[in-house]
Amino acid sequence: MMLFPFIIDPWNEDLSFSLIKSTFLIAFMGIIWILVLKGKLLQPKFKHEKVKIEYILIIFIALLTLSTIFSADIYTSVVGAWTRHEGYLTWLGYLSVFYFFYRVINYNDFSLERLMKNLFVVSAVISIYGILQHFDYDFISLIVPWESPTSSIAFFDNPNFYGTYLVLTMGIGMGLYLMASEKKPMLFYGIVLTLMTSVLLYTNTRSAWIGLAIVALFYTLTIVKQYKLWKKWVVLLLAMGIMAVGINASEGNRYLGKIFITLEESGDLLDEGLTGHEGSSRLIIWQKDLTILDDYFWIGSGVDTHAIIFPATSDELEEYFNNRTIMVDKAHNEYLQIAVTIGIPALLVYILLLFKVYRKAFQALKGANKQQKNIIFTLLAVITGYLVQAIFNISVVSVAPILWMFLGIVCGFSTKIHIKFTTKENNNY
Repeated sequence: MMLFPFIIDPWNEDLSFSLIKSTFLIAFMGIIWILVLKGKLLQPKFKHEKVKIEYILIIFIALLTLSTIFSADIYTSVVGAWTRHEGYLTWLGYLSVFYFFYRVINYNDFSLERLMKNLFVVSAVISIYGILQHFDYDFISLIVPWESPTSSIAFFDNPNFYGTYLVLTMGIGMGLYLMASEKKPMLFYGIVLTLMTSVLLYTNTRSAWIGLAIVALFYTLTIVKQYKLWKKWVVLLLAMGIMAVGINASEGNRYLGKIFITLEESGDLLDEGLTGHEGSSRLIIWQKDLTILDDYFWIGSGVDTHAIIFPATSDELEEYFNNRTIMVDKAHNEYLQIAVTIGIPALLVYILLLFKVYRKAFQALKGANKQQKNIIFTLLAVITGYLVQAIFNISVVSVAPILWMFLGIVCGFSTKIHIKFTTKENNNY
């Protein structure tokens, strides 16, 4: 998962970022399942769960399967929409990543801190490319001619997707900074995070800015508050803030302008009501999708078939997107996307799975030591940041496996701590 962003095919612009990642994910997880089933590698689970994770996954897979069988376009549902490739097979890949990190990894022999450090370092390297890209130094264009993006995308096809990735990895970096007890690593994380603030702005993605703000708020209310780390935390936030102000000033207040536009839209919303243009026309997508929820309530329109069933006329597409033939292939809200394409029951099962992840984590905190608590809080912080930004963004194969990895780690790591804690308590009696 650390090197997953580097899996690209720059010689094929239309498929360079998504198809190759989707294919790799499916093939890799197929091999893993063969090894798991042959080697009986599953780790113990907590025996007294009333609602087992496995049951939730089976129900979700069943709903995915029904949605695919009765899809508006079965082929699209199996392989995914063009350039997105987030169909049935990719979803099985996501769930496999989750289950692998939940039940296969032995966390007694696996260093989560090393994994997080490596993931952050890889993200820092990618950020160098993202910064160069902003200044039109794009080495991929040296391999194959393509139009240079107006915002940094790195290896993620779209600045919004890169912004989502940065929410996850910069969030991890913040946790590592707070956990660092020695001056050198703390200085390293602080400097790199400050520099990465620039590329987060260069993505021009407001949902990512909100997501990272939520991550920071989560840390403030947990690790920082619990261990009185106010000084080092303020230093980091101040450094990142100064970088953001400097970058914004050097770009003619471009990024502050986007924030003002958002606030202005919110004010207009209160004064004049909905126009549909709010949120880069996300609002009209949400409004249209809500009108068809009843039609696709139980099993949705079919996995990844949003473009096929989106109920907009050519005139509406022209008015809101300046393109009469554009394919609106996602709801730009992950929860609404699941509801429309897979069904309301699938959305409820997904929310139940998220609830189980958080519940396991908070149960484990009772028996966790300081380092274990910090790891759990770090993972919960980035997951929470992702889930908030997902209200305005979409799930994509270039980023989603990392989220599912974190969800699986929280479940597996928390289960290990909980089993050890409850066993110790029982022995005391």
